[in-house]
Amino acid sequence: MNTFGLLGDISELTGTFSHRIGTITINNFYRQPEYEFQCNTPLDHEIFNNNEITDYYNQVIDGHKLVVLSKLLYKREPDFAYTNGTWYYFTGNVWKKDDEGITLRKKILLFVKDLQKILDFYNDGGKSTLTQNVKCLIHKLHQSETIDEIVQGAKMYYHNESLYENLDSKKHLVPFSNGVYDLLKYTFRKTHKLDLISKTTKYKYNPHANDPKLHLFINTVLGPHKDTVLKKLCEYLNRDISNPGILFNTHTPLLPLLKATLGDIFPKKRPTKYTQCIQVPVLDTPCTCPLDIHSRQTFMNILIKVYTDCTRAT
Repeated sequence: MNTFGLLGDISELTGTFSHRIGTITINNFYRQPEYEFQCNTPLDHEIFNNNEITDYYNQVIDGHKLVVLSKLLYKREPDFAYTNGTWYYFTGNVWKKDDEGITLRKKILLFVKDLQKILDFYNDGGKSTLTQNVKCLIHKLHQSETIDEIVQGAKMYYHNESLYENLDSKKHLVPFSNGVYDLLKYTFRKTHKLDLISKTTKYKYNPHANDPKLHLFINTVLGPHKDTVLKKLCEYLNRDISNPGILFNTHTPLLPLLKATLGDIFPKKRPTKYTQCIQVPVLDTPCTCPLDIHSRQTFMNILIKVYTDCTRAT
């Protein structure tokens, strides 16, 4: 073995290490374990004027406990939920998917403002243990792995499996872009989180809207059987919207009207030409429509044909 060559290689490696030792020291400083970020100095309550928030940040700064930041995030941002493996957030009107938790991640960066507020309050140039820990924590919050850890910890606080199961399940609420109309109370109101709505008609509810042409159309086409026909149509609409397997044929003349009226509620999937007709229950003799059984069945077949473009209801 060439001893002088080996010594030369070692010398070269030593020089490289010496050249980069500053960078290594900095990286290791920010990746210290939690016990090396211990800080027993409590924050001044005047910084936030909120005992609960101050207590949370005291816990966070002492050891850089990211799980405490996850809990603080849950306290400050209650309009999020983690359900069925997906993040959702309430916009004030509907529940929307938050793909990869992007909106939630933006909220985490707001912690930097709070931490900077602490630095501004003490203004000691980062000489104390407290301000050094705060500066290191600010640096960590700009790293993706730190944000990932906070989001992961937040899942146990935001977990709500029933949200996904009950989205858009309250059929008596007609969702508009500015609120919901309650068909049971005949009132329009602001949408609440517990309404669990994720779809709307995409237009605002106008209590003063009055289109004479629409009234003329309904009264002319439906005549004295308006209530009966509309009730039946609503029943089938409700059933089909909740069951994507039985939907509208693309050739029905009602399709563009329904799509414009229903907005997001309109089903996205379409059946093939092999899709079965809607299964209409057998009509009993007592019926609100004053026609014989044959006429009533014919009437329903016509209604379903207009609705689905199928030749008959089975």
